[in-house]
Amino acid sequence: MHLTVVKFICLLSSVFFLSSCATQEGYRRLMQTWIGNSTDSLITAWGPPNSTSDLSTGGKVLQYIRQDVSTSGGYTYFIPKTLNTYGSGGWAQTTYQQPVTVPQSTTVLTCTSRFATDAENSIISFSFQGNACLAKPRE
Repeated sequence: MHLTVVKFICLLSSVFFLSSCATQEGYRRLMQTWIGNSTDSLITAWGPPNSTSDLSTGGKVLQYIRQDVSTSGGYTYFIPKTLNTYGSGGWAQTTYQQPVTVPQSTTVLTCTSRFATDAENSIISFSFQGNACLAKPRE
């Protein structure tokens, strides 16, 4: 019974994740919308960057780092099992609960986004890297 519930929850979670359709291409398109905008607009929307570096051209690189840590598992559930044995008294049936332990796992999701500006603080390019750089594609 419990295994069926766990499988159903996993299936439901997978369907929800896939239906969200968040992709790196969606994130690239999101980043592209910032080209030509001012750093003031970016900072107003995203908050202050984690770091800023000066470029020899008079521009800057603004870097944003997002990190999420997710922990799952670390629990035990039980599956009912039936054991049939044959002895001197004939067949006997015993039902017991078999423990199944799901080990704890931790997943770290990161996304580093960089925006380069010109000397007038207009965003001219971007780059990103990480397994959490995902967004829904805009229509």
